Amino acid sequence: MNAIYDTYQKLKHGLKPKKLVSIALLLVLLLSCFAVSYAASDEIGAMARERAAQADKAAKVIESEQILKADGMVKKLAGGLVLLLGILFILGARFIKFDPFKRLSANNWHGILFLVFGVAFFAFFGYEVTHHTSKVNLFSNASSEHGQKIDSIFQLTIFITGFVFVVVQIVLFYFAYAYRGMPGRKAIYYHDNSKLETIWTIIPSIAIGVLVLYGVTIWQGIHHPNIDESKILNIEVVGEQFQWRLRYPGNDNKLGKHAFKLISSDNPIGLDSTDKHLADDKIPAVKEIHIPLGQPVRLNVRSKDVLHGVYLPQFRVNVYATPGMPTQFIFTPTKTTAQMRKEIGNPNFNYEMACSQLCGISHFNMRVVVVIEDEASYKKWLAEQPNVVADPNAKNLANK
Repeated sequence: MNAIYDTYQKLKHGLKPKKLVSIALLLVLLLSCFAVSYAASDEIGAMARERAAQADKAAKVIESEQILKADGMVKKLAGGLVLLLGILFILGARFIKFDPFKRLSANNWHGILFLVFGVAFFAFFGYEVTHHTSKVNLFSNASSEHGQKIDSIFQLTIFITGFVFVVVQIVLFYFAYAYRGMPGRKAIYYHDNSKLETIWTIIPSIAIGVLVLYGVTIWQGIHHPNIDESKILNIEVVGEQFQWRLRYPGNDNKLGKHAFKLISSDNPIGLDSTDKHLADDKIPAVKEIHIPLGQPVRLNVRSKDVLHGVYLPQFRVNVYATPGMPTQFIFTPTKTTAQMRKEIGNPNFNYEMACSQLCGISHFNMRVVVVIEDEASYKKWLAEQPNVVADPNAKNLANK
């Protein structure tokens, strides 16, 4: 009782008439809001019940949409009143200079919560890094010679930027706690520090310069490989909505010419029958790309209609198939399909070529199985494929 009386005396002598009037007005506003909310919800509820009663009398069923509409009106009104109450509370507290957060030591709580959030953040971050750096995910071993170089610069970039990211986040969460607002602590105006700014400008510049020079070297090697032209296997890949059409050269390793104007229902990829190099070209009877292990391959890419993308993820190949602008890409596979299946522990795994561009409604159909095998198996498979000239139906095999 004494504690209650002491509190009453403090409030009695501490609150001035202006503050008492403000508090009284605030209480009246709050009670009014509650009264209006209760009356409105009760009225709407009564309307819904009356409609239900009328429907019962008339042997009719009220549609669920009407009931949901009435219920939705109540929820909207309640939400609006809660928002209004919040605004009134903030305005009233500001008017009477009442700061509840000061009494709750908000700065201390904020600092502690930052540390808790930082720990939780790095826990999830560690899980994601651990999960996505397995062989079958982020850092999966590439199955081509240039792909291994791409992975190396990617991993170097991730290491450098990841190290900076972790350090910066740790400092951020720690500083939010260590330098939180406290009674008697005053912020210091810190204009600049030329030495510090020089350091954090030079170090990132050096790191970025190293990455750029390393990347340019790899890029040059990928797009201008030092490979004997006679050893490169040429394969034509033609994209159209919504399939890939394939063509292999014969013993001369030269693909016959083609022309856009020659495209027709009987000649879907526009082959020029007058070209002598077309005589031994072959079109696979099944939508598969077969490549011998260790054989440099040039994909000669073109498109009949819209923009497509030749995408072979395990080989780190992604080249556009652009209408009117033939493109090409050279790569050398380093793992057979069987080796990759064993490496990732999936006996059903297949390399595949997909389209990396959203080319239309049936974009998902643009998938072709890629088989990497030994040279003997490849030659046997190629010998079984139809010849463009000898087989009258060869030009249309891609339609099957």
